[in-house]
Amino acid sequence: MSGIAWVRNVGEALRRSRQTGKPVFLLFIEAPGCDVCGQFGKRVLGNDRLAEAIETLFVPCLVNKLGLSAMDRDASVRFKENKNGNPIVRFFDSQEHELIRRKSNLWYGYEIASRMETVLRRFNGCNGCPEWFSEFRRELDLNYIARTRRSHVERAIFVVDDYFMGQSAVGRLALPEHGSYPIISTRCSHFDLLKTVEVKFDSSQMPFPALLELVKTHVKELKCTVPIDPIQLRISLEIFGMQKTCLILRKNNNLMNSKVDAKMIQNYYVTCLPYEVQFILSERQRLLVNAAIVSRAGDQWKDILSPRQRSMMQAPEQTHLTTLPDEYWESLSPPSGSPKLRSPKIWSPRIRILAS
Repeated sequence: MSGIAWVRNVGEALRRSRQTGKPVFLLFIEAPGCDVCGQFGKRVLGNDRLAEAIETLFVPCLVNKLGLSAMDRDASVRFKENKNGNPIVRFFDSQEHELIRRKSNLWYGYEIASRMETVLRRFNGCNGCPEWFSEFRRELDLNYIARTRRSHVERAIFVVDDYFMGQSAVGRLALPEHGSYPIISTRCSHFDLLKTVEVKFDSSQMPFPALLELVKTHVKELKCTVPIDPIQLRISLEIFGMQKTCLILRKNNNLMNSKVDAKMIQNYYVTCLPYEVQFILSERQRLLVNAAIVSRAGDQWKDILSPRQRSMMQAPEQTHLTTLPDEYWESLSPPSGSPKLRSPKIWSPRIRILAS
């Protein structure tokens, strides 16, 4: 199912758990004939990073509740799972102790990922869950909120001196060492003649006043806020004051949308990575990596990537950077202080990042 290398024998799964020190991810399904199980396989287990986490952080074991084999029948009886029912995921240690209470009717990836993170922390202690998976779990949570609770997704606009440093600075708030705040996405934009960074965030976890307080205290790269409605205007004046609040409300007390040019580079520092990695990063991963490349020492930003994503990192001479024409590099706008781009061979920031 979904390309995961399942163990079909519970006894063998427990033995591997003892050998590897990993908990057992035990999935009960009905196949063939169960449409819900099929949808679960496509919608939940079909997520590449979730499947990778199941394979690398757990011992995946599959039991067919229809009892097509003696091993399946024995396991269904052993764990008291009925034949008729929806997919069930349970977690055990090598001694067959259940690590988290059984729960049914879990339909979404964020629900499974949340239980996986809880199990890893209980099984291996506070350091048992790698950063890449914790961030992936948060990403699933935010994606679900953005998709189903749109009223909780708000946006804020800030004026910056430098697009790239400003966008990276806002993304820094989403890193775990800075609080893992619920920033959904960021983008460089402009409003009239102002350079701006637009931020989408989950207001149910972090209201607009809390965001402004964070920005005021921890993100000095943002010069002032651009309120998009009268409520934001009132809050901005209370927190930022008149000097750091742009009073550019338009007709009907609403602000016109900021504009994004086609040539405007988003998450600039991510573009310094090999193309093979860029194309497989999710939107939130791009936000996190773009911030971590600037704020973390050395190659610690790679902790955000899954093991398979990290394995795609290549040495500079193995990438396709040198195949791009000079016109491409000349069209880019580097951060202030960077050398003029005429050839990737002399673009020291890019070569430095790749070499790390």
